[in-house]
Amino acid sequence: DKGMFNPETGKRDFEYEWTDGRLEKFREYGMNIIRLGVTWEAVEPEPGKYNEEYINYILNLSKELKLKNEDIIRTVTALTSHVVKYQIKKFFKEFDGVLIPAGGGCNNPVIMEDLKSNDYTLQKIDEYNISADAKEAYAFSILGYLRLTNQASNLRSVTGSIDNLSLGSIILPPVIK
Repeated sequence: DKGMFNPETGKRDFEYEWTDGRLEKFREYGMNIIRLGVTWEAVEPEPGKYNEEYINYILNLSKELKLKNEDIIRTVTALTSHVVKYQIKKFFKEFDGVLIPAGGGCNNPVIMEDLKSNDYTLQKIDEYNISADAKEAYAFSILGYLRLTNQASNLRSVTGSIDNLSLGSIILPPVIK
């Protein structure tokens, strides 16, 4: 459901209801497969803001359609890979390098298979002798080092912030007397 473009808001308005009896009509026509599309633009209309109404609509529709939990999980897994690929195309117009997934998704063979593309080479971070499971520890170590040395960890060219900034605070524990 792509929704209708609203020129006043510059966004799409999404419809959230199925007409009563539509599912029964599908069954009458002999249909036993329904492709339920989830539109990311409706899930996250603005960066970091999620449309709970739309998410609940999809979840309730999934129940109404009697979708199996396995199908829902597979759909969310596919969405994860799709979003990664979408972001690569959005921010790297001519990306033909190496994609290095890290974190728990590296251990999910379905995600790794879905991430494959002719546009880039896929290599697990483990191939660089960095544990995928320790990725967050490495990242926070780097962020901590950058803060301690007052180096920028928030780059204007990446985030669109006003300036390159050193993020975070150093909080010392209270002295116990």
